[in-house]
Amino acid sequence: MMNEAKAKAAAEADSNASQSGDRKRGPGNVADENGVRIDIYSADHGPPHAHVKSGDRNTRVGQNGKPLKGEGELTATEKEVVENNKKELRNRVRDTMKEHKKNKQ
Repeated sequence: MMNEAKAKAAAEADSNASQSGDRKRGPGNVADENGVRIDIYSADHGPPHAHVKSGDRNTRVGQNGKPLKGEGELTATEKEVVENNKKELRNRVRDTMKEHKKNKQ
């Protein structure tokens, strides 16, 4: 299990890459609209997923945009942002899955 410091460092690195205009696929910010952020962390645990954040909420979703087992439902606004960015979300989670598999070898 990853410790909190590693998770924070990974999130910061991914955020910095996203803010610098580096929109290549993979970890980082997928979307930031209507008060909802969708992020993927490079050093996060498997299975690869994205974090849908709004306010104090943080819901993990798979490449299909649906919450992972054990996660709460998305709000209407979160669902809309996920739906608007589903293609990019799917591609970036898929690329992250490939990277995880490569790193396991």
